[in-house]
Amino acid sequence: MIRTLALSTLAAFWAASAFAACEGRELVLDCAIGSKQLTVCIGGGEASYAFGPKGAPELAITQPLGQAQGTAWAGVGRSIWEEIIFFNGDVSYAVWHSVDRLTEGNPTSGGVVVTKADQTLADLQCKEGTADVSIFAISDGFADAGFCWDRENYRFARNCAD
Repeated sequence: MIRTLALSTLAAFWAASAFAACEGRELVLDCAIGSKQLTVCIGGGEASYAFGPKGAPELAITQPLGQAQGTAWAGVGRSIWEEIIFFNGDVSYAVWHSVDRLTEGNPTSGGVVVTKADQTLADLQCKEGTADVSIFAISDGFADAGFCWDRENYRFARNCAD
């Protein structure tokens, strides 16, 4: 009982600190990767990426959604997932999150793939059990900023053919 209470308190602390890091925007993903923390938020027409020691990220990127790329869940498959890609010069950071619809408890996962010139530099996954995700946060964030899903080009855009 005490262990359960301690874990619940720790989970509430992690969630509260992730939401604080988002400063009023929607949490997309917050998780531990090794000894570091990955936190991604969206809202107000922009998205932010932070990676590094908790509270002191080594890399922080905030971009208008028009400069980022996103992928919406197609509506099929075992998992509900989304992706958002941040750019820092010629390096991209593709952050993804997923919820398993068919496993009891709907486990979450996430991570980031770092790429430069079509070469994968790192493929980092959240430690099991640490991924705090807001499913559909990416799609909702783009929609709230006036973007729609362009089915022909498979991307978020300002003008979409119906």
